[in-house]
Amino acid sequence: MKTTKNKMKLMGGASTALLATLISSQAVAQTVQIDSTVTVSSVDSTAGSNQAVTKNVEADVTSAQTTKTANAVTDGSIVIQNNTTGASAVGNTDTLSLSDTDGAVNSTSSSITARQSNTGSTTDIAVDADTTNTLLSVDVGATTGGNYGIKDSTDAATATGNTVAQSLNLSATTLTLGTANATADTVGSPDLDASGKAIAASLQLNTGTDISATNSGSTIEVDAGAATSSALYVSGNTQDAAATGSTATNGLTLSGTTVGGGAAIVAQQENDANSTVSASTTASTSLTADSMGTGASAKVMDNDVQARATGVTTTNTMAVDATSVTLAAADSNAAATISGNAGSIVAAYGTLNDQQVSGSVGASVTGEESGSAVELSVTGAVTGGSSVQNDSNTVMARAQGATTTNTSTLNVGGTITHGAAGVTGSDVASVATIANVQAVADDADVTSSVSSSAVDTVATSVDGALTSSSVSSSANRLQAYAEGATATNRLTASATTFTLAADAAGAPESDFDANTTSVATADSAFSIANVQNGGDGTVSAKLLNPATVATSVTGAVSASSIASNGNGLDAFATSNKAANTLALSGTTVTTDAGIVSAQNSNSVVLSTIGYTDAGVAGTAASDAGVTVDLASTVDDSTVSVNSNVTRGSAIANTAVNTLSATANTLSGDGTDVQASAIGDDTGDVTATGDYSLANSQMLGG
Repeated sequence: MKTTKNKMKLMGGASTALLATLISSQAVAQTVQIDSTVTVSSVDSTAGSNQAVTKNVEADVTSAQTTKTANAVTDGSIVIQNNTTGASAVGNTDTLSLSDTDGAVNSTSSSITARQSNTGSTTDIAVDADTTNTLLSVDVGATTGGNYGIKDSTDAATATGNTVAQSLNLSATTLTLGTANATADTVGSPDLDASGKAIAASLQLNTGTDISATNSGSTIEVDAGAATSSALYVSGNTQDAAATGSTATNGLTLSGTTVGGGAAIVAQQENDANSTVSASTTASTSLTADSMGTGASAKVMDNDVQARATGVTTTNTMAVDATSVTLAAADSNAAATISGNAGSIVAAYGTLNDQQVSGSVGASVTGEESGSAVELSVTGAVTGGSSVQNDSNTVMARAQGATTTNTSTLNVGGTITHGAAGVTGSDVASVATIANVQAVADDADVTSSVSSSAVDTVATSVDGALTSSSVSSSANRLQAYAEGATATNRLTASATTFTLAADAAGAPESDFDANTTSVATADSAFSIANVQNGGDGTVSAKLLNPATVATSVTGAVSASSIASNGNGLDAFATSNKAANTLALSGTTVTTDAGIVSAQNSNSVVLSTIGYTDAGVAGTAASDAGVTVDLASTVDDSTVSVNSNVTRGSAIANTAVNTLSATANTLSGDGTDVQASAIGDDTGDVTATGDYSLANSQMLGG
């Protein structure tokens, strides 16, 4: 066994983290502003980072080789395992953590902030990783018994413009943050503002910056002579290119017996029109044997050949764990408002995510040297109970413009309540909200493709006779995914008692005005607002001709089995995709909740399988799918081609919205306003009520 690591990693922005603990006689709500600088005021404790790159960041690994060679071997073990090769380039990177968990009473204000930028001025700069002509090879002569192969190894190129991971953790028996709501907005470009007692905020920018990862000429191969009672394998290996414009993880945790409010997570990311993200892999994984006999096995299994490109991505997580929570009285502010691709929130516990992608994003995978991406070939006969398996391999290209996961969880063992509601007022409580806005601009394409030139993508072949043995090409995946904007927003709250009624004339509602203002508004105690806009670029997923999983046996087949089952070919293209889930549970629930989701796409959305890159149908006999080609006689044998699927979809807008409330006693707000729902063919939607859900989807609007 041999473990080899050939790696290069370059990071452009050195960490400039600042951890400060300030003492003040009275804790007040702090303010955070991140634009060209980071400004934090009226804060008790803070951790912050401000990083900038203005020059190229490049990493290259060329012609890295790990090889093992032997002549005829009996009962040997020649294996390359856990080998790691690759180039990694990072513009800015940081990890920040701030924790205050001591004491019976904690009333401090705390923040954690990060600003990261890559900026080209007169010319574009690059964050570029290139891995070229990597070779992992086991070359042996005739084998009798023993094990020979390559397993669990990785060859990769990874490029990232900005990456940050932040966590803010506050706890005490009495966590007296206060009762005032937190506020935040991303109005202005780029500009992030927030006010509250606990704030986690990040701003990441790519301006005139191309982020690219290229893995070219990657080869993983086992070449053996005649195999008798021996095991040959290529398994669990990865050949990868991954490029990401910006990635942020923000976490905020509050816990105590009594917990106050005024907490916010704000994440903003932007790639301008001169900032592209691309990933490309050109690779081959192969096993070749001269012949196989007396129970020999050849396996090419669980290998991944892939390219992944992501414009921007965030994961924002807020968790509140308490016995009781007392918050501010209902007010006249909407919990979440999204207008002009910017958002604002006002809530005791709020999350605001804002992502803008104006440059193209692309991922591609190609078989090396016009060959198959994954291949298992026996040039002679397979006899004597031997097995040939080319199973569970994946060839995949994925391109994503903007993607986010926003999760807020409130777990209250007792009562969650606010100041007394007015008798005749019209205010509505603002307890917890998630606001997400994503835009992929005009002329920004999001594309993915898988190609193996003129040969089968996954190929299994026996050029001699197949006698009392088996061949399988099953459970392989050819996949191309292209997604403009993707969001998962999840808000859950549980308590024994919810006492959060609106004022008598309050009208909780979820609204999207498509005609006059293009504004989405969520005005409920618990709410989710989601807006996604796709420009006039192309979102395409392509499995290029020929996209095939192919099996061939040239010689006679007798007393044997041939299977090509459960293979999948997928080309899925989506401009906007959202999953919004809001769930309340308690013994006695008196409150209101709402979801508003608005999606608009002007994009050309394409899914093609078995066509050329120019959109021309292939001319080969099999342009796409699963094939079994038997050139000679078949006697006393089974051949199965079952449960294979070829799927393609092109979707402009898709949303799954789920709003639920579970209780022993479920009562309305007690407002005088009756529930109503209004919508029209222009995209305007308004839902008013204790529990309201409004969904708008438009094409070319």
